[in-house]
Amino acid sequence: MDFKTPRFLPSSLFTDDEAVQRSALLLTLASVYTGFTFIFAAFAAIVQPELAVRTGSAALIAFAITLTCLGLSWRGWTKLGCGLFVTVNLALITARAVMAGGVQAANLMIYFVFALAAGMLLGRRASIATALASILLCLGMALGFDFGIVQRQVALPNALVTWWLYALCMSFVMFMIILQILLMLRARARVEHELANRRRTEAHLNAALRAGAVGIWDGHIGRGRAWTDERTANLFGVTRAEDGTVPFETWLGTIHPEDRCKVSAALQALLLRPNARGRMQYRVLRPNGEVRHVEGTGVVMTAPDGTVVSHVGTVTDITERKRREEEKERSEQERRILEEQLLQAQKREVMGTLAGGIAHDFNNLLAAIQNFAALIEEDAASSPESRQFAGRILAGCGRGKDIVGQILTFARTGVQRQEVLDLAAFLNESAPLLSPAIASSARLNLSPPVRPLWVKGNPGQLLQLIANLCVNAGEALGTKGGEVGVTLIAASRAQMLRLAGAPAAPHIHRIGTVEVSRPYVLLCVKDDGPGMTPEVLRRVFDPFFTTKGRQYGSGLGLAVCQGIVESHCGFCLVESAPGKGTRFSVLLPLAEEAPAALPRADAEKMAGGFERILLVDDDLDVLDSMSVGLRRMGYNVQSFNDPLAALAAVERGPDAWDLVIADRIMPGLYGPELLERIKKIDCRIRTILCSGHAEEGDSGPPPSIDLLLAKPVTAAELTAAVRELLAVTPEFAREARA
Repeated sequence: MDFKTPRFLPSSLFTDDEAVQRSALLLTLASVYTGFTFIFAAFAAIVQPELAVRTGSAALIAFAITLTCLGLSWRGWTKLGCGLFVTVNLALITARAVMAGGVQAANLMIYFVFALAAGMLLGRRASIATALASILLCLGMALGFDFGIVQRQVALPNALVTWWLYALCMSFVMFMIILQILLMLRARARVEHELANRRRTEAHLNAALRAGAVGIWDGHIGRGRAWTDERTANLFGVTRAEDGTVPFETWLGTIHPEDRCKVSAALQALLLRPNARGRMQYRVLRPNGEVRHVEGTGVVMTAPDGTVVSHVGTVTDITERKRREEEKERSEQERRILEEQLLQAQKREVMGTLAGGIAHDFNNLLAAIQNFAALIEEDAASSPESRQFAGRILAGCGRGKDIVGQILTFARTGVQRQEVLDLAAFLNESAPLLSPAIASSARLNLSPPVRPLWVKGNPGQLLQLIANLCVNAGEALGTKGGEVGVTLIAASRAQMLRLAGAPAAPHIHRIGTVEVSRPYVLLCVKDDGPGMTPEVLRRVFDPFFTTKGRQYGSGLGLAVCQGIVESHCGFCLVESAPGKGTRFSVLLPLAEEAPAALPRADAEKMAGGFERILLVDDDLDVLDSMSVGLRRMGYNVQSFNDPLAALAAVERGPDAWDLVIADRIMPGLYGPELLERIKKIDCRIRTILCSGHAEEGDSGPPPSIDLLLAKPVTAAELTAAVRELLAVTPEFAREARA
């Protein structure tokens, strides 16, 4: 049982708790009415003593009824106490009227009082019921008196007592009216406060919805229309009717055609489950063609019988969030690509350093063998067999030089001579070398252009690039055979944009960059072999990675191709997928202009001389072979294998030397540093630096070096360079370049 304690305070009448308010109102009306009955009893006993017993007993009965009703309210039965208060008092009024012999005006006033009290305590319906009951009771008494059924038993009060009763009733009515007005004012204030709070909440809600780009909708199943707010209508690009509704068909027509079936199916599935909730993302196609991404949430509303009547929810514009997610995903993908490129660059740097060091030592060995073989060939004029053996040694040195060039190309280092050449003619001339290089089961389909395509590059590296790509394509075909297609064209702007702008995909791999503003030549090598998986394609340029057995190669072929492409400022795009073959698309920059006709070599420039040459190299074999060759040409040569000793010799007598030839890498003092110090001693001394290992960032000889020669250098190349350099004035010395 729920026990409620009435709050005997004036504020209890104006509380928001309905039960407490009714209890306090019962206490107030019952107490005031009981007080009036005691006042009336006292006044009647003084004015008309014969009524003292009747009015006194009525006052006591009213007091007992009040205590009973308040007791019921105290125990939580407030409505029962209110009903008992009205009903019993109506019965008492009727009994007094019967005893008085008829309905008088005072009785009607008291009936009216309790009709008002019933309305205040129990509501409008109770007030009407009390008024009807009063009318029926009055009619019943009137009929009873007319037919003689009811007889008057007591004397009537005199006029003074009656007017006093009128005054008390009117006072009680005024008290109830004033109390009702106060309650109404309190209720109005409460409603206005709630309305203000609701408006403030609605304003905050609208602000939050605007900030979150959230719209609301309410779809009525039976009407086939959905109410939407202005934000939702603007988001979908639809026009609302006067009542703010939009037909379902109009709303569904704004959804992107690719998402329309998905949204319809999800909505139908949602409507089959009462009180179900759903969330999904889809696209909206606005009337101006703009595509917006939205996220919709909804809940199904059902009637008491479980029938689905509507679905209510929100829509949020998530276009910017989608764009940020795509940008984040793209940035993450680019970051992974850069990390892979950095890892590959670090691997190539380590291996390139190792390969460069090996190539340097091998170059020194080849230089010594080559120079001594040239001397043997020169001295064996009377022995054809000895000249033949020396020639074979020189040929072997030439092949060794090419191998070193490949190693340096793989290492992205080394001094490489570049010249302007016609790549179309070069490809035609290389065709006889390409056919035997590929597998016997493969067919070579060569399509060179008719007009010249001038590029600046190293002929040996370009031949190696084409050969490696063709050999790789032929090996991909295997024993099943197929066709290796080689095409060479001047790349159009559309082709450059397609290759440079190819999106990142598992079947695409690229190296290098493209400057769309400059012209390129496009070299394509493709095969119709089995293709590569994304995992293999991702590592296609990794050094020492191969899908073949050890007997078929080391995997350096395509790594060397990457070095050649990057050293020529080119770009390569590889497209391959399982079962679809492979295509290598290489872009090489076109030369700005065709080369001028080369002058015929002047025999006098190959002659010897008499100048004084200081030769510095830490390798004794290279030092001896170069010294002998230069002395035979008539030069006065002094050699040092210690750069510090050579520097001391120059400091002792700078006028004693016309030319200094130094190796690049030597213990104790770096070759360029040695030549720089010599230039500071005497700027008229010519300088030549011999190197087979150019470091990263080298764009040409330092200012202190007049000529840079790539190892291994033959005796003929060395003497020609020496004669050419010594024949020019110091102002133009640096313009002589090999």
